[in-house]
Amino acid sequence: MQRRPFGAKKSLKGKANRPSTNEKTRWRDAMHTTSNLSLESHYHPSASTAGRLEKHQCTEADRLPEDPRRPRVLVVRDDRSTRPGLRDALERNGFVVDVADNAGLAIARLMHTVPDLLLLDAARSGADGFATCMRLKALSQCTDLPVLMITAPDARQIEYAFAVGASDCISEPLHPNVLVHRVRHTLDLSRAERYVRHLTYTDSLTGLPNRTAFQEKLRAQLDPTRSDTRMLALLFLDLDRFKFVNDTLGHEIGDCLLKSASRRLARSAGAYVARLGGDEFAVVLEDLTSVAAAASAAQAITTELAKPYRIDGHDLFVTASIGVAVYPRNGADVGTLLRHAETAMYRGKRTNHSIMFYEGAMETSASEHLQLECDLRHAVEHGEFVLHYQPEREVTTGRMVAAEALVRWQHPLRGLIGPNQFIPLAEEIGLIGPIGAWVLDTACAQLKIWREAGNNLRIAVNFSAEQLQDLGIADAVENALRRSGLRSDDLVVEITESLWLDRHGGAIDNLFQLKRLGVHLAIDDFGTGYSSLSYLKRMPVDILKVDRSFITELTSTGPEPAIVRGIIALAHNLELKVIVEGVETAIQYDLVRKMGCDVVQGYLLGRTLSPTAFSDAYFGQTSCEGSST
Repeated sequence: MQRRPFGAKKSLKGKANRPSTNEKTRWRDAMHTTSNLSLESHYHPSASTAGRLEKHQCTEADRLPEDPRRPRVLVVRDDRSTRPGLRDALERNGFVVDVADNAGLAIARLMHTVPDLLLLDAARSGADGFATCMRLKALSQCTDLPVLMITAPDARQIEYAFAVGASDCISEPLHPNVLVHRVRHTLDLSRAERYVRHLTYTDSLTGLPNRTAFQEKLRAQLDPTRSDTRMLALLFLDLDRFKFVNDTLGHEIGDCLLKSASRRLARSAGAYVARLGGDEFAVVLEDLTSVAAAASAAQAITTELAKPYRIDGHDLFVTASIGVAVYPRNGADVGTLLRHAETAMYRGKRTNHSIMFYEGAMETSASEHLQLECDLRHAVEHGEFVLHYQPEREVTTGRMVAAEALVRWQHPLRGLIGPNQFIPLAEEIGLIGPIGAWVLDTACAQLKIWREAGNNLRIAVNFSAEQLQDLGIADAVENALRRSGLRSDDLVVEITESLWLDRHGGAIDNLFQLKRLGVHLAIDDFGTGYSSLSYLKRMPVDILKVDRSFITELTSTGPEPAIVRGIIALAHNLELKVIVEGVETAIQYDLVRKMGCDVVQGYLLGRTLSPTAFSDAYFGQTSCEGSST
């Protein structure tokens, strides 16, 4: 059966997709030629020789730990005339190759052995390669399998390949040298992504799942689409007197104590255990028959942890305080359940109860919540918001390249309130629109003053996912820039990773509109678990901001350097600039500088200041305080 390009009319005939005799000869001859071509020459149409790629030609991802196994590639292609050439090219460059000529055979083999990469023909006799890719990606064992799809040089076909789950595409006619490099590049990127993800989801000290992994685990358990309503309990655990041990005997003893306690906890709980940070842990008890079962499990944990620890000649005694929140009665989502369990734990500490179940009276009353909502509406109407700014500096020169605008609420009674305390409420009650519009206008007006005074920098403004759902957001940005007399590239719009959860909604379309406008786009707090590195390749972002959680405990040892280094290398591979947030020490600054970071932000380089204080500290000039009315 003759194949035709994706989207082509049936009336188009010819042999464009069939290898000619000359092409077969070129494949055969190329297999017996070795050369040291540069990476660039692999992509050049005039490259006519092929051979093994040398070590010095590897990408940044190759610098991660090597996989001692020979990579396995499954080739799914019905063209028997070119299959031997594909196989020969790959085997000569160190790959173990298996072949299949139809979807059924490929799926049958994948059910028994999953290769490191699937080389899949987009159009094959007997089945659609795109449909095959979708079927494979639906299999649990193939979720992370990188797929390199062979397509025609057709933009629609390439776009569709990415849509059904392909990691990358290579267009026919195939050149052996290009093919080998592209296979290696796809494997490198996939391996590096899995490596970073593993480090991101694992606590480096105890080996337990970390907070991010825990939240995703619990979120899956609380999925509202599940038909069952089985009881689940969340235990929030804190080690009493751990700080005293840490401060008295030192961090090394404290770390040993945490590792010993975590092993006991995992053994006694017999359930999913995660370290949330410091001396705080979480336990998820599933399929409970009664609340008493949760109490029994909590009691077993406290008994085990209370036994003495022998560490470096010291007999140490610590106890645990546990707060318990039960799903669904104490909360229907991760944030609520975790907050209620933590509230119960602190109530237990104050009342000397090692185990405390959550009760409604422990939380802020509904009337207080309503009062805060009322105050927030009043704040929007009467202009109670202010902007503070933090500098972003270029690593190589120390020059200030941007200032991030951060909103605060000047509450008449409670004083200055940070965004984490009112932005979620503003999104909940529909006030994020007017607040975001004021932030944008005020930040642009302030930048205009700084630019007119000869200070060449950009302004960075945070947009929530809700703001980006607004179909008129691009027009609003364009109007704000016009009112302030700024150019489009004077503005950086920062978005959170949660936006990627709405990949098929209006927010993504609005991002492309902002990009066409000329605005710089940055992903804020990268590394919190939502965005896919392969997806970033097709998104219009320019800047990646590494989440400060990776920097807080950054030293020359431990997993944090590997995570940050991996993220920076991958971002640069995708031609993205990298900003590292939360740099507070000279050691951290020196480490991220050596890792190749482009821009840094943090208290070491400049604290968050009011407009007047910022202008005085860095420019000695006036500011625009602005008004939210």
